[in-house]
Amino acid sequence: MLPKAKRLTTEDVGSLDTGRSVFGTLLSLRLRPSKALKCSVSVSKKVAPKAVDRNRARRRAYAAAEKALSAVKSPAFMLIMLKKEALAASVEDIAAEISSLLERAGL
Repeated sequence: MLPKAKRLTTEDVGSLDTGRSVFGTLLSLRLRPSKALKCSVSVSKKVAPKAVDRNRARRRAYAAAEKALSAVKSPAFMLIMLKKEALAASVEDIAAEISSLLERAGL
């Protein structure tokens, strides 16, 4: 899990409307440049109706994000939105997907 200082606030998530989106098979990534590197994970009820499944997926995505964000060179606000396919994926698969989407986004 990322420390609280590295996670987006509700206000920060709202500011991502002006950012850019990158789509993958396991997740979508919304981002915009900022002064600090912050990241949050979102799992909708449409993806996982049970809270247990949403929380498990969120924890796995945060673990994957911690691995992938160590290579980010420029600070940005990032929102990781998981898709249904991510529920069955391993942490390594999710981390690889995050890394590839960050490369495509130019971070």
